[in-house]
Amino acid sequence: MTDTELKDYVDRQLCQQDKAWRQRFDDASTAIGLAKETIEHRLSGMNELREQINRERGTFVSRELFDRVGRELEIRVQELQDWRNQMVGRMWAVSVVLFIVQVATALIVFLRK
Repeated sequence: MTDTELKDYVDRQLCQQDKAWRQRFDDASTAIGLAKETIEHRLSGMNELREQINRERGTFVSRELFDRVGRELEIRVQELQDWRNQMVGRMWAVSVVLFIVQVATALIVFLRK
């Protein structure tokens, strides 16, 4: 092999190595670009989900408010039940008084005859 042939051989090898490295670099750049797009798409979806959660969070009632209103409603229901029980008791008393008046009236009418 002559010096010129050796130089041409080394130049061809270096040129092939350069092309191979450039191809690898281009492939890696393409892969990185695709990965970047994929990550940006996923992050965009996650940001939208976070925004939706934040919007919906404002529509929910806090636990403290829920508990406080629940206690107030329990008190009001108990008051209504107590009032209803008092009214039922009073109706019984009125019914007994009316029954006694009816019986007394019937006895008076019967005894007058």
